[in-house]
Amino acid sequence: MASLELRNKTYRVVFMHGGKKYAYSLGTRERDMAEALRGAVEKTLMLMGQGLLKLPNGADIVDFVKAGGKVEEPAVPLRERWNLKKLKDSYLESPITPMLRGTSGPSGQVN
Repeated sequence: MASLELRNKTYRVVFMHGGKKYAYSLGTRERDMAEALRGAVEKTLMLMGQGLLKLPNGADIVDFVKAGGKVEEPAVPLRERWNLKKLKDSYLESPITPMLRGTSGPSGQVN
């Protein structure tokens, strides 16, 4: 279960997980909006309780609940773009390249 607190005219949600109390600001002064956001927190906690959502190792419970049980994947670095020169240089530096020089194909016959 989650509950609402009104602090300094702004609502925050309070919930328990693993025997500890957690809270965060909802950033709204409107009761209706706060109730809707509390419902989303309760849904996430319910899914966790049913084993349908699991808190990933190292994840922060507040961030996890705020995001509705979604975890941001770490950004995958973009692969380096290769141009034709870089491809050629990489090929020529390959350890197999010297074995291929002077052959004309799969038969291995020298030109």
